[in-house]
Amino acid sequence: MTNEQILNAIADACEDNTLRFQLILQDKILHVYINRPTQAELDYDDLKSKIYGVITEKFSLRFSAIWLYCRVLGKVEADWQAVLEIELASFDPAQVSSMMQAINGAVEATNSIIDKINLELEIPDSFAVDWYDFEELPTTAGENSAESDLELLESIDRAVLELDLNKYCFISNQRLLYATLTSPKENIARLVATFDRFEQSTKRSQLPVLEIYFNQSIKPELPTLEAVVQIWWREVMVLDLDQQRQLAIWLSRYCLHPEQTISIISKVFTPQIEEKPKRSQATIKAIRQKLSRQSLQQNQNNPKAKPGLFASWRIWLDKFLRKVN
Repeated sequence: MTNEQILNAIADACEDNTLRFQLILQDKILHVYINRPTQAELDYDDLKSKIYGVITEKFSLRFSAIWLYCRVLGKVEADWQAVLEIELASFDPAQVSSMMQAINGAVEATNSIIDKINLELEIPDSFAVDWYDFEELPTTAGENSAESDLELLESIDRAVLELDLNKYCFISNQRLLYATLTSPKENIARLVATFDRFEQSTKRSQLPVLEIYFNQSIKPELPTLEAVVQIWWREVMVLDLDQQRQLAIWLSRYCLHPEQTISIISKVFTPQIEEKPKRSQATIKAIRQKLSRQSLQQNQNNPKAKPGLFASWRIWLDKFLRKVN
């Protein structure tokens, strides 16, 4: 069972496409965040009943309680919450015996894994080759615990964000996610690049808002957002319909393949540097051809003209252009 399965079950039970759900599991308590549009009016008793029903019916053995929170899309603070205690169902002796056997089997498997880990710890050479490089491990808790904890939290946060990104797509034509497209206009590329530089928590909070904006044309409440996010949204909201469609395509591709998309749009900002030498060579070639034609015409019209006149001008031109370049 995965978080995605639980999310899908809750979304199906609530039957409201304007709501976006997020899950956090901690100490056998399931925290369910309900993100709603600004003007939405919800029947919280009905939501509690539906969420409680689907959890207890399909996932009751995993959780001891459900904490519900509701907040406006794009905001962090919840303005409503509730706690639902899960009542344990009664089991007949056969069910209890079967459950105990499963638990004992899991305990034995865990102990076996622990024994293997202890064996590896007793053999440093094997541990270093098959698992980690000792030079990369913290030497003392005092020196490295804080840094290691921070790196661990950041890696978890990145993994969670990638899962969040994969869930979002702002276009109906899925083929555009994989098709070979021309590079976006500079303003579209800049908007995607700026979104990529946002803090991960900011990205996670704005993805549901973007989904509502592209699908239902509902604008976010700008005063509730950070200043840099407000500036970004103002640029988004002044785009015309074609530019909005382009932004939806490239943000959808970014959610599916962030690094590949950023690599593509980064080239939008540097084509002038690559094309400048080509333009210079074309200019030099055109000038040389013009001088050759003039030299030929002059010699034909005036047989007494000095044959080396235009040749000397071409030599001077070559020296001048080399200095310019």
